[in-house]
Amino acid sequence: MSSPLTFSAAVEGTTDEAVVRKILKAIKIFPGKFYGLEGKGKIQRQLKGFANAAKFAPWLVLIDLDNDAPCAPELARTWSPENSPFLCFQVAVHEIEAWLLADRLNFSGFFGVPESSIPLVPDELSNPKKMVVDLVRRSSRKDMRETLVPSVTSGRSVGPAYASYMIEFSGKHWNPIEAAEHSKSLKRCLRSIRQIAKLYRSRQDRHDS
Repeated sequence: MSSPLTFSAAVEGTTDEAVVRKILKAIKIFPGKFYGLEGKGKIQRQLKGFANAAKFAPWLVLIDLDNDAPCAPELARTWSPENSPFLCFQVAVHEIEAWLLADRLNFSGFFGVPESSIPLVPDELSNPKKMVVDLVRRSSRKDMRETLVPSVTSGRSVGPAYASYMIEFSGKHWNPIEAAEHSKSLKRCLRSIRQIAKLYRSRQDRHDS
């Protein structure tokens, strides 16, 4: 049996890191070192270096679509990452929160909101983060209502505990395999990671033979 692979990764922030760690573990790949973690701009500036590294080892670069382009393929073309054999360049539509919302059963249980209130096709949401906050406003969990939802006077889009709750959900409750059945962009990501893992293993097997 092949030993598990390790993927290095570049992501926008800590919530994205938690999501990617769970994705990789779900498909029996070891999460390696994470880079970026300071927004999309830093990833774009360092993309050439990531692509160079992906000529020799598996890499995942994940960014949010946000409203930077009409669709994920167009944003990918705009960034034009170098063609490296082991680079998995993926765009979450429209934000990583859409992938979390796609696991409706576990999202409902953890955040204390009715499953029926969670959108069936979260990839179609233009602002999934806002949807998360709006859902939690009606949560049965008082702690979340008070710390995940921003106060009226804060001027912020999320409350102070938003990231910590999203990281906890991603790491302990979210099922990316189930979520992929309701998110085409997540399904593409899983498929691409598996393809690159297969390609890399094939190269390693040829070298070892």
